[in-house]
Amino acid sequence: MGLFRFLNQWREKKDGTLEGPALSTESVNKTEHWIPAGATVGEMNTIIADAGPRSIIKWEPGDYPRLSAPIKVNSSHVELRGPGWGSELLPEQDKQINLIEATGDADADTYLDRVIIQGFYVNGDKDNVSDGGDALNQCGIFMQNVRDAEIHRNYAYNTLYSNIRASRCPRIDIHHNRTELTENIDNLSNKPPDNISIKNQMTGWAIHHNQCIDCGHQAIETAADASNGAVHNNYVENARSAAIQVHYSNHTPVYGNTVQGGASAAIVVDNIGAPVYGNTVDGCAASAIRVKLAEGGPNPIWGNTLRNYGAHGIFCDVETSGLMVIGNTMGGGTNDGVRLTSSGGSVSHQVAFNHIDGGRNGVRLQNNEGTKIVFNSIHNLDDPITADSACTDVDVRGLIESGNTGDVVLQGTRHRRNGIIGWFDGVDLSSTTGQFRGDMAIADGTSAASGGALAVWRGSGWDYYNPDGAV
Repeated sequence: MGLFRFLNQWREKKDGTLEGPALSTESVNKTEHWIPAGATVGEMNTIIADAGPRSIIKWEPGDYPRLSAPIKVNSSHVELRGPGWGSELLPEQDKQINLIEATGDADADTYLDRVIIQGFYVNGDKDNVSDGGDALNQCGIFMQNVRDAEIHRNYAYNTLYSNIRASRCPRIDIHHNRTELTENIDNLSNKPPDNISIKNQMTGWAIHHNQCIDCGHQAIETAADASNGAVHNNYVENARSAAIQVHYSNHTPVYGNTVQGGASAAIVVDNIGAPVYGNTVDGCAASAIRVKLAEGGPNPIWGNTLRNYGAHGIFCDVETSGLMVIGNTMGGGTNDGVRLTSSGGSVSHQVAFNHIDGGRNGVRLQNNEGTKIVFNSIHNLDDPITADSACTDVDVRGLIESGNTGDVVLQGTRHRRNGIIGWFDGVDLSSTTGQFRGDMAIADGTSAASGGALAVWRGSGWDYYNPDGAV
């Protein structure tokens, strides 16, 4: 690296000090304080309060008693380093602290700056905590009104409510934590036990590289104005509700996550401008990816691998347009690979370059207008493509299929831009009304219903059809 490029990586901070790649003044300007092994929560909080801002609080390795109240941080630029800091975190029963919280004053709308929590073994002891109390004191790690926060490399488990929860924390980074075992939501009154939950006035945040196992509700939930973030490269196993729910969190991509099992949908998004890509889902009880609200598209769903889902691979059933379902691999589900429908007005989407193998139907449209289904590979199902009687102007091209027991079923009106080139077991246009235009190349032996211009290969030449029969 040249000298000029190296010097350009340094910057002058407001206090006149320099910060650059070789030296972070954040740690240099902080004072260190130690929590002795065996300290009570009162002693811990006294040390933290006396240390004040710009402090690093370190817990000595050793045993700590059950805490009667949370460890509390009420100063800015504070870093808590638990007994497991700097090591691989494993569940060690003799090194557990039950509750940690860092909060500004929500009522006065004041914020703390730059609080870091890392290296803790957090046991919420949920079986000995009563439901209906202060939810903030019944989470494993809780943050509120903190800017530029970081929660990483903690092991939080066995909590009544969330393992990790944050509210009103812009630019928070939650990563490389292991979260496990929250209470079953059926046993609680009104406080969902998500493994990781963020909400309220959050922007520029990230939840990534976490493990979420045995989730009493949702494994990862973002809600209520938590926008412009990212949920990526997390591992989720055995969630009771949605594994990942991105709820009213606009412009938040969901990518690179792995979901194993679960009693509901794997990934649920109802936000605006949110790509969902590169995720792997195997064995969820409902749809692998469900879109509940996607106004103001386009909203790309691409490059996901979806297997053994209990309902649909990709499912959208709301009155919204602009989904781009592209390049996904799916199969082994009990229902459709892609189902796009609307209970209100007609919708329009794009479905292209997907590979679907096994299940019920390949692509199923209901109440779609102008949807494009192009260059998909669909195998070993019932009907590879179906469009119901409320569909209009559906464009189907380039289908490659084999082993399907049913037909390409296009009902509705004016599927006039269809140009299909591929190999088909059958095309049923008997319920299509209005003009149907475009060429369809169909394998030898197909019984094609009239209703459009069709070309059927008969081994040595083409037979052409129009709505009035063969010509």
